[in-house]
Amino acid sequence: MFSVVERALARWLIRESGLDATACDTLFREPTDRELDVRAWGSYFGREADYFRRAHEQISALSFAEVIALGGSELAGMPDALRLLMTRYQSTELPPRWQRNPEIVQIGRRFQNRNCSLDLLEVPADVSLETPDEKWLRKLLDWQVVIPISE
Repeated sequence: MFSVVERALARWLIRESGLDATACDTLFREPTDRELDVRAWGSYFGREADYFRRAHEQISALSFAEVIALGGSELAGMPDALRLLMTRYQSTELPPRWQRNPEIVQIGRRFQNRNCSLDLLEVPADVSLETPDEKWLRKLLDWQVVIPISE
């Protein structure tokens, strides 16, 4: 989701700044081409820090609705998805049913999310993964070791 927002904002900033989008894109693959560097940065060549300061100011001024609009169809469902996430996050209700998350790797009594390999959750041996108490069920849900089963 964040990469979609980032791409949408980058495209908007390039248009707003009058930069050559194709040259900017190519510059990522050929960063040592001076002519391309000049063409990509346009009036900001040699003043790249000014571009990023202006970009910060422009993006900071955008409302949530404006960011969603810039993202087009890729972000159209984002407000509803965020509302749902916040409702689940703020809820104290536990799901009646859950299942093991296939994206979680189990190493003994440690659990690791494939998408975030730096964090491990260690579960004590006396905690049942099939019938955890409320405290551990919340922790297993927060770490996404288990995920709710949709009705």
